[in-house]
Amino acid sequence: MDLGLTLLSHASLPLTYWDHAFLVVVYLIIRLSTASLQFQIPFQTLFQKMYDYHFLKVFGCSCFPFLRPCNSHKFDFRSHECLFLGYSTTHKGYKCLPPSGRTSISKDVLFNESKFPYLSLFQNYTYDPLHPIKDVSLSSLPIHSYDLPPNFHNQPTSSSPTSQMPSPSLPTSLVPITTSATNTEPQSSTPSQHSTHTTAPLPVNSHPMQTRSKSSIFLPRLNPNLFLTYTEPKNVKHTLLDPKWRAAMQDEFDALQKNNTWSMVPLPPNRKAIGCKWVFRVKENSDGTLNKFKTRLVAKGFHQVQGFDFTKTFSHVIKPITIRLILTLALSYKWPIQQLDVNNAFLNGILEEEVYMQQPQGFEHSDPTLVCKLHKALYGLKQTPSSGLRG
Repeated sequence: MDLGLTLLSHASLPLTYWDHAFLVVVYLIIRLSTASLQFQIPFQTLFQKMYDYHFLKVFGCSCFPFLRPCNSHKFDFRSHECLFLGYSTTHKGYKCLPPSGRTSISKDVLFNESKFPYLSLFQNYTYDPLHPIKDVSLSSLPIHSYDLPPNFHNQPTSSSPTSQMPSPSLPTSLVPITTSATNTEPQSSTPSQHSTHTTAPLPVNSHPMQTRSKSSIFLPRLNPNLFLTYTEPKNVKHTLLDPKWRAAMQDEFDALQKNNTWSMVPLPPNRKAIGCKWVFRVKENSDGTLNKFKTRLVAKGFHQVQGFDFTKTFSHVIKPITIRLILTLALSYKWPIQQLDVNNAFLNGILEEEVYMQQPQGFEHSDPTLVCKLHKALYGLKQTPSSGLRG
């Protein structure tokens, strides 16, 4: 307590900074010798290494942190004078308080330990993050050229209904004039009665680039359906009761069986089967209508052990520039381009490792002791991307 108050008094800081001062006191006590440990240093006893005392600085002194990483504009100053408030408990750095009041932590700091700038930085400083706009008087607005009534600025304010308040007579040049189609009598227009309203012409895009809007090509406006008719289930037991999702799961299971993805075998000793789960997705068209119900059996690859269940996790990818090159060649030579969707094309890779998986929920074998020995890749396995090269 006494050390904290001494630090505040020495730096001329008010009591509002007591928490920073006491944190510095605790920081210093741990790095000073104590009689309870036979005059040893707690930091050295705990971590078995010497502390670098050049890192210690005078509390409350002037500091200049490097603020370039925190600046929002490249023309901001690299540093300005701040108040040193102690040491960070989570980073190796100093806590610096600028006049704005936002504490920053920096490792690159220059110190002036003979100056304590609190009174000069914060005594007359009022921080306002919102920067409110000052009230502007009506007389300063650019309307002095009009003939306002002499009592226009001195109208009394009242909370009575507007029907009982006398409205000031505005100049006729400020009131928009509306003409009626039934009025056929000519009206004399003088500068003091009417004002000439000219509509500014719309800007014309004179850029030579031809865009879709210039060519009058507009995409059809989509009206998505905000009512969610179909939801994605989260529980397999309830999903199996729905005929639509049950059919989607059956299609996925049949595709995996036809692909010879696994075979049912007893689990060898000293091996552990990884789990699996069903993932459900509702595929929609571009206009928000239903396309199909999609299910996918995913292996829990986070249960795999390196060296037993997988060795390589290399993933082959294609660069976008290669796709653009192929499309450019197709357009240049007028090649026909077709698109096709191969079901489970990602799962044709042959596995070299022995991977055992539990039976998928809802499609269990008659013998519950059997497990699935995977012959081909499955979604979720760590080696599935690299196994595609061997498919």
